[in-house]
Amino acid sequence: MSKCVIYECFFVTSQHLTQQPANLSSIMKKSTFNLGEKGKKRLVKFGKIIAIIVGVIVLLGVVAFFALNSSSFQAKMLGKATDMLQEKLETKVQIDRIYFDILEQDVELYGVEIEDREHRKMFQMDELEVSLSLRKLLMKEISLKKANISGLRARLYKEDDQPANFQFVIDAFKKDTTKTQEGEEEAKKKKKMAFNIHKANIKDIDVSYNDNNVKIGDITYQQRWLGGQKGTISNVQVQWTSESKKGPTDNIAFIGKMIINDEGANRTVEFQDLHYRNDNRLPRKNSGKPKRGFFDAGHLDITANMTVALNHFDKDSISASLYQCTAIDTVSGFDIRDLRCDVNVIKGVAHIKNLNLQQKDTKLKIEKAEMVLPNKKDSIPLSFKASAITGTAYLRDIARPFAPVLQKFSLPVTLSLNANGTDEEIHFNDVKVNTPDNKLRIAATGDITHLKDKELLAIVFNVSDLAATSTKVIDIINQFAVKKLMIKELEQLGTIGYRGKFGVYRKREAFEGVLSTKVGDMNFELELDENNKYLNGNLSSKNLDIGKAFEVGGIGNIACRAKFNIDISKERTAVIRKNKNGNLPIGKVHVDIDEAIYKKIRTTNISADIESDGCDASGKIDKPGKLMDLSCTFVYTSTTEGSNLKVKPALGPLKKKTEEEKAARKEAKEQKKQEKALKKEQRKQEKAEKKNKQTP
Repeated sequence: MSKCVIYECFFVTSQHLTQQPANLSSIMKKSTFNLGEKGKKRLVKFGKIIAIIVGVIVLLGVVAFFALNSSSFQAKMLGKATDMLQEKLETKVQIDRIYFDILEQDVELYGVEIEDREHRKMFQMDELEVSLSLRKLLMKEISLKKANISGLRARLYKEDDQPANFQFVIDAFKKDTTKTQEGEEEAKKKKKMAFNIHKANIKDIDVSYNDNNVKIGDITYQQRWLGGQKGTISNVQVQWTSESKKGPTDNIAFIGKMIINDEGANRTVEFQDLHYRNDNRLPRKNSGKPKRGFFDAGHLDITANMTVALNHFDKDSISASLYQCTAIDTVSGFDIRDLRCDVNVIKGVAHIKNLNLQQKDTKLKIEKAEMVLPNKKDSIPLSFKASAITGTAYLRDIARPFAPVLQKFSLPVTLSLNANGTDEEIHFNDVKVNTPDNKLRIAATGDITHLKDKELLAIVFNVSDLAATSTKVIDIINQFAVKKLMIKELEQLGTIGYRGKFGVYRKREAFEGVLSTKVGDMNFELELDENNKYLNGNLSSKNLDIGKAFEVGGIGNIACRAKFNIDISKERTAVIRKNKNGNLPIGKVHVDIDEAIYKKIRTTNISADIESDGCDASGKIDKPGKLMDLSCTFVYTSTTEGSNLKVKPALGPLKKKTEEEKAARKEAKEQKKQEKALKKEQRKQEKAEKKNKQTP
């Protein structure tokens, strides 16, 4: 209401009251009460007095209204308020202009500045407008009809072992803690001040704390007429630096828009254009290593959108549903197309149900999981357990972030497992993996330990059952862009079974167990040396049909033990393979053959040394004998054009026995003769005893 209208209302009201005597006389004449002429005059006089008093009160109110709303009065009040604040804070406080409207119950501040004790601008605000209800304020409720803030900037600092630059403000307005017990009890009995806000708009916020910074473009909030509330936060940018063992990491997060809807039973929070990026100031982990995955926790660049339904929340519990979430790291290629789950958090424990995750083709589901959230105050570490993790995985979906070699791996595998662990280790139970055609199946358990120390990080799995047809193994090999070696020999193995253990460690992989095939079983221990690029190991078998495996006639089953060292450096072997067109591994093998059959001849106690250059595997086989040693040399050639075996036997010289050997041989013969005579005597005695028992 304008001042002119208020003044006009006052004038009309005063004029109306001065005209009341005539109206009162007419009323009194019609009244059934008979006061007499004298009484009527007194009544009229009393009415005039009341009218004058009311008019004076209204006039004083209008004068007060004009006085309080006048610029001169408000300027004086501003000066006194500024002086009081400067005296209280002991620093420079500046307010350019203040305006308050008693009738509309509005307060407006413009150009607020507060310096810290070092004379730096600590707090600035361009404009503040607040409209509150005085009636509710008297009822101990702060009810803001509207609140508008714009251009708020704060520069906060805290140096090591020094108080923060805003600490003096907290100290200045700190409550007196020397209250008596009676005073505290009295304060507890007092009604707490309630707070309610109907509409708010905050824009252009910029707050810094040391090197950390928060910028907010716009915040709006409004209570709806029919109940509920709605709020939006737009263009939020947060920058901060975190510290780790590796050093500082620069972080930046951006929210395009966050929409909060509260319609009683339906509460939702929608995030649009979430963006998080960090930089640990170190080279990416795959820098100079093109075959390593792009995922690097120190170099993330994630864009996401999500919607969360808040079913219930209070200080001890939260119940929410994530029913739409997409996230992609544009650099590493980590891509989540959809993520959904229900979460209940009760006293620091998160209960997760029906978690569904989908990448491009991979789909995983966790029926139930439980996570104990970390609490440093109570020394509670992070822990979790999840049951019934199932789904279908396409390994190419994780190729770019973790293993580029899998980029063409299009075979699907179904899996199921249970998991539990902490932030230090993870345990996997009841792991089952198979292909849809069931030509590959795996059952295992496993552990990942030392998650926080990459030097000690270990991934170990115990395989209780693995079975795969040789054709499926070849299908798997064909998923990789590598040179195919010994495929023809692999086809002869039939169904391949495995039981054992494998581990992945820092720059080392180790495998051990029993490998079963159509041509025989084999015990093995293998180690991949990633530092020097060699495959080292031991093999042993009691019934290995080498001739069938390599399609070499004349060689049958062998019982043997082998030790080998194979070159797996692609840089070193590529040159040799290119020059010789070879199709064999490159390395050295030593074999001890306990028993072997060659062209129906059974031999024992044979040793062999083999060396392969990728094209020719040459070696020498030795067979010690009593009179002479037998040996043969061989060359097995295998190229893309074909393969062949050349064997050249050889005889060693006759062995001459020494006097010691002759004496030992004579002694052995004499001992054997005595043992034979003793056995003959024992049989003779047994025959006599038997005859005596039969005689009556």
